[in-house]
Amino acid sequence: MTEFDGDEDYYDQNSLFAAADLGETARSFLGSELGKYLLGCAKQDIDDASAKLLTVAPTNIEKIRELQTKAQTAGNFLIWINEAIGMGDVAYQQITTED
Repeated sequence: MTEFDGDEDYYDQNSLFAAADLGETARSFLGSELGKYLLGCAKQDIDDASAKLLTVAPTNIEKIRELQTKAQTAGNFLIWINEAIGMGDVAYQQITTED
């Protein structure tokens, strides 16, 4: 056993608490007025881009790329928020199981 072995558990615990806290912050954010607004904007951007992709000429590569990027950017926002919440839930479960 080295002098640093005990630190690993400390950092793991801190990481779990940080992830749990971040998840709860993300969940609270989604429940806030700003969070609801941004969630709605992201979903609307995805819907708008998807609808426009149905009618854009297949030869208009630039417009297709533009619409795909718009939808992907909005989709990434949704993914990142949900990942933060999911990681927080997992961290919380690990914390409560260890106690």
